[in-house]
Order: sequence, then C-alpha cells, then structure tokens
Amino acid sequence: MSSTPIDVQAGIARIGDAEIWKEIVHDYIEVVEGLICEIGSSIRNQDALKLRQDAHAIKGSSLELQAGGMADLAAELEMMGRESRLDGSQEKYGQIQEEFRSLINFLSTTEGISVSG
Repeated sequence: MSSTPIDVQAGIARIGDAEIWKEIVHDYIEVVEGLICEIGSSIRNQDALKLRQDAHAIKGSSLELQAGGMADLAAELEMMGRESRLDGSQEKYGQIQEEFRSLINFLSTTEGISVSG
C-alpha cells in the first residue's frame, strides 16, 4: 500500500486527463460517502449480502482511482459479507471511515479538491 491514500499520478494516467480525473474524484467521494453509511446500516442490521454489495462497489471504484487503502479495506469488508462473518466488521467499518477521512483530507490539501460533505 502506498504512503498516501491515493496515487494521484497513477489515477490521472489511468483516466488520461487531470480535469476529468478531478470530476470523477468528486463523484467518487459523493457515492462512496453514501456507501459507507450503507455499510454501517448493513452491519447494524446484520445484512451480510448488502455489506458485500456495497463493499464491492467501493472496492471497484477505489481501484479505478488508485485509492489502495480504501480498496483493501473494502475488499476485507466484502469478504466478511460474502462469508456472512460479521464479527469484527464494526472495527473494519471504523477503519474504512478513517481511511475515507484521510483520503478527503489528502485530496483537499494536496490537490485543492474541495469536498462539501
């Protein structure tokens, strides 16, 4: 895993254009913020299927943007949901929330991407 929450240069290279990348990042933040809330609800409701689905969505979009820490944590939550093994999921949920805050802070301070969330 990288020392930063997102590999900006790799993400831009993957997309091909810095401005389009920034637009995609804005959309990603909005969507992932909602999905993280849904994951919290899934854990509280012991809904392993919904946990798996939402974590899978976060994993895929995070991989596309080169946000490795988010992708790794989402993959762990996805596996917990797939295996209907929710013990420890609350701790992972806290970790993905923290990683998301770190990602938003990083994007705000280094890339000038403002987040209204």
